Parts: sequence; C-alpha cells; structure tokens
Amino acid sequence: MSYLKEILTGDYNNYNEDRLSQICCASFNHSYMFRKVFLRTINLDSKSISNLTAKTQISYGLAKEDARVDIIIYKNSKPFIVIENKVDAPLTSWQLEKYDKIRDFDRCKKVAIVKHYFDNIIRSQW
Repeated sequence: MSYLKEILTGDYNNYNEDRLSQICCASFNHSYMFRKVFLRTINLDSKSISNLTAKTQISYGLAKEDARVDIIIYKNSKPFIVIENKVDAPLTSWQLEKYDKIRDFDRCKKVAIVKHYFDNIIRSQW
C-alpha cells in the first residue's frame, strides 16, 4: 500500500487521535528515517528494523469488554510495541490496566503518547 493511500484510508477527521495514529503508522511503515528516530526516542535499539510493521485500530476481545489498541508495531508478525495515543481525550489508568490484561502484550514495550498528563498514573510497564 502506498504512503498516501495508507494515510487517507478510513473516515477520520483531520484533527483526531485516530488520524494521528494512522499518520504515525504510515510514516513508520514507509520511512526508514522515521522508524529509526521513533525507536531511538522510545529507547529501543534501531539496528534491525526492517522486520517491523505498524498497524492501527486493532481490536482485542477481553472477557468483559473489548479493547481497541491505537497502534501496534509488530516484529516478525508478533506484537512488539503497543502505543496508546491520547491527544484529545484524557489518559486513565483504567485503560492502561485493560491493555495490561492482554496476554499478547506481556513482553511488549508499552508507550503512551499524551498531549497533557491527566491522571496520576504511575505505571512501570508504560
């Protein structure tokens, strides 16, 4: 899929968290430099990055509720980095705890991208 097609897929408003997640994924998937800088920013080794791909709006079913993850970066088709994007809405510990219950994410690096720090969230995994 081309970069522009990946950015424009979906019916998202221009200024919305879902659109930002989509732009982030497209940039990660199509720009070696973006991928390298992003990984360095979150303190991960950026040496072997060719086997990484990003996807957005991935749904996971939990026992009591569903979880829709903003961004997952896969390494060899397995979740490697989980990203929660909170630009418009408040970040709450409840949402991060919900993601912590997903077994596929046990060994993942977890990152929250926030515009404002809303809740007194101190999480060692995030």
